[in-house]
Amino acid sequence: MGRSMKFFTYDWWRHGKPALVDDPAAAYASHYAACASRLPPDVRRLHDDIALHDAIVKSLTVDPDANVLTTTLVVGDLQVGYSQLEIDYVDLSRFDQRSYFSEKGAPSSSGLDELAFHECDVDGELFVHRFLFWSGIEWCIRCRDMRLSLQEQATRFGQ
Repeated sequence: MGRSMKFFTYDWWRHGKPALVDDPAAAYASHYAACASRLPPDVRRLHDDIALHDAIVKSLTVDPDANVLTTTLVVGDLQVGYSQLEIDYVDLSRFDQRSYFSEKGAPSSSGLDELAFHECDVDGELFVHRFLFWSGIEWCIRCRDMRLSLQEQATRFGQ
């Protein structure tokens, strides 16, 4: 599968080592600005308006007949409030999951944990969404389009 994250890599995050650049935040911001016009509108909305840091994954499902991967996340915090975010990755091309703990010989993770970083990118005609979770697990999703649905909820863990 190869490395998923391009900028906020596991090695940079976990060990404080530069990945491809000395400052991944500045390099990623520049990269995103260069490709943003090629991204679907809901991808730009997700990137620009919805904070995914510390989001919790509630579910992930794949509908092979519709060719859609759907993930539901809880986003937000005590200051801004909480919402349930449903992301449909439409015309799914590929989904990969990688665990650095198993590769590095460390104890296996018990789950995804909270989201640490995410990156939005393009690869030809495809949109690429990469995730790095605090647990050391990465997701890489490739698709043609995305749909978002955001609903407020009273607390982080329920309605």
